[in-house]
Amino acid sequence: MIPASTLMRSDHHICIIAFSPIASDARVLRQARALAPHYRVTLIGFGEDPFKDNPLEGLRWIELENRWTITPAQERLQRWCLRLGKYFPRLFEVYYKQFPYSRYAWHLVQSAKYKVILCNDVDTLPLGVTATRVMGAKIILDLHEYATREYDNPEWRRTRYPLVHGILKTQSKLAKATITVTESFVKPFREEFGMKKPIVIYSAPDKITLPPRTPSTDGKVHLIHHGIASSLRSIELMILAVAMADKKFVLHFMLTGNDEAYKEFLRAEAARLAPGRIFFETPVKPAEIVARISQYDAGIFLLPPVVFNYKHAMPNKLFDFISAGLGVIISPSPAMSDFVKPHGNAWIAEDFTAEAMTRLLNSITPEELATRRAASLKCREIVNSETEMAKLLALVKKLAPEKIKPLPMKN
Repeated sequence: MIPASTLMRSDHHICIIAFSPIASDARVLRQARALAPHYRVTLIGFGEDPFKDNPLEGLRWIELENRWTITPAQERLQRWCLRLGKYFPRLFEVYYKQFPYSRYAWHLVQSAKYKVILCNDVDTLPLGVTATRVMGAKIILDLHEYATREYDNPEWRRTRYPLVHGILKTQSKLAKATITVTESFVKPFREEFGMKKPIVIYSAPDKITLPPRTPSTDGKVHLIHHGIASSLRSIELMILAVAMADKKFVLHFMLTGNDEAYKEFLRAEAARLAPGRIFFETPVKPAEIVARISQYDAGIFLLPPVVFNYKHAMPNKLFDFISAGLGVIISPSPAMSDFVKPHGNAWIAEDFTAEAMTRLLNSITPEELATRRAASLKCREIVNSETEMAKLLALVKKLAPEKIKPLPMKN
């Protein structure tokens, strides 16, 4: 990346906010890296400073204390806000103000004259709306998921659905622009909420120089799967698929998340079904994933379409696989399938069962593996963080088009 001190930076002040642990939120980190060379940027979120080891010139980090504890009286007020919010949208702002972290965030977004506020996901949109009303800031809404179809259990629909649906129905049209992660979400977002046509920005990583690849000497095909260990994702199906496949296939997991009971279940299943063929690796930081997984042969992702978001998944890991120059092995999720087919870098299973994945694995030849890996290396030249974040930068420049001024040069 070109040092910020050699560029021209706008005097506009941009705010990026996400109610997530920013150090592990790869998409938000890329937003900060893309905008900091061009604007004064404040990044607000949970967790430790993601840039403490490699500070970005032009970026200010503010940590929110992740406290969700509220009083019974505040809980009752929130329930009334949910019931009446569709009639009085400002009650959604009152809902969030009951949380300590959100009250602090409210103060922050009104403490500076932000030109643009980049609101990541639904929970931050009421903050942006407040800033628009108070000081005329312009909102960009980034929807990482289809918020109203994220889960489909009775408790979620009773407590979470009314909130996210109410916010999007009443406030999403106030955003000057909306971005999202897959084309599959564009039409439903417009039809359900009447929002402006979202711009698709893929969650693709930086196109790094890949480390030298150590040739495999064990005759095995090494598969990698990384990401959150969630029982809803049925990760055990990949263990079963590999267990039933030819013994040349071995599977490496690099799992994150706090569900330690599920991780233990996966380890037990691996030991029971495929002893010596399933390995659990230590997770690395988002910026280190591509280099780390580039030492494997192919990335694998079997995701049953149990909810709308899973059916139309376009996950970070797909682009990590591609950026690392791996062959891609996936279930027939429509968004992922439509993306990889033109690039010729993937195998797609017939259905979402472990048996279909096993048949697919057993059909893979060494020649095909080499061809798919080469195709991913070509694909990463087209889709990477530079090409995708250029869309975001163009959007921000459109909303904040005033003249820029030279930065002082360092001696």
